[in-house]
Amino acid sequence: MAESNDSAPPSALIGEEDGPPGLDDEDDDGVLQHDMAALCNEILALEADGEYVEWLLSREKERESRTRDSSPESSRDPARSGAIRWILEAQRCFRFGLRTAYTAVAYFDRFFAHKTIDAMKDKTWAVKLLSVACLSLAAKMEEHGAPAVSEFRVKGYRFSSEAAQRMELFVLSTLEWRMLTVTPFPYLNVFASEFDELGPKGLIPKAIDFIFAAIEVMNLVDFQPSTIAAAAVLAAWDGRLTKKLVESKTSLLSCRGSLDAEHVFSCYSVIVRQSHEEKARAARFLASSDTSPANCESTTGTGCTVSLATTSNKRRRLQ
Repeated sequence: MAESNDSAPPSALIGEEDGPPGLDDEDDDGVLQHDMAALCNEILALEADGEYVEWLLSREKERESRTRDSSPESSRDPARSGAIRWILEAQRCFRFGLRTAYTAVAYFDRFFAHKTIDAMKDKTWAVKLLSVACLSLAAKMEEHGAPAVSEFRVKGYRFSSEAAQRMELFVLSTLEWRMLTVTPFPYLNVFASEFDELGPKGLIPKAIDFIFAAIEVMNLVDFQPSTIAAAAVLAAWDGRLTKKLVESKTSLLSCRGSLDAEHVFSCYSVIVRQSHEEKARAARFLASSDTSPANCESTTGTGCTVSLATTSNKRRRLQ
């Protein structure tokens, strides 16, 4: 990636469009089911290896010592919500994997653990360009074939390749070029295996849905991936647990010494609450006039799974 001319102001590299370039929506239930099954099989193929889990936990601790300055309000910021929605929509349209989408959101949140989102309040284009850069970088890390950054399009804007590459470099330098990201996914098999009633195969798809139902309102810097995984598995197992029961179930998990039960319950509460809101929103939308499932736009949440990539795009061991 070549660095562009630093003398050019970012605003000079961006052009407004009269019409939305848009991304083509593609709601293919068969593909979605196939891709969810592929991701679940990839997770299930991982051994419930205690040493691997310990290695992931050590990576989490290293990351935590380097990034930690988010505020609860940042998760509900409209600018962040819009950015995350765009990332998930673009992930669907480009048929990227779920890890790519999660990694892009993690980059976005880590970036604002170093910078304040308020600094971009009056620069809508900057937040949108940051979303493009984060997804582009995530695709380069996770996909076998990442599209050129110029192929990522945002409604109402036309970003030059030079502007996008400069933003990519800004993200890379802000994150100190530490782009390998631990995700909740490799923990799911380990944690789900410790609940016998449904078993891993029953819990993992639900847990993945819960994670993406909450990702728009849950800053990924606020919770460790292992915490998110534990909370999602517990939500998939039972969405009506009390704080005491969550703490009790957390104590049964194999890496319980590395999990903060308070954090798990806090994350569990966010996940369950957002899932309920998503279900209520979907019910209201479907109940409105002239609405059919075929006309529904894809959303995240238990009712409608965000699009996954085809198996040919899978890359590297889950992290």
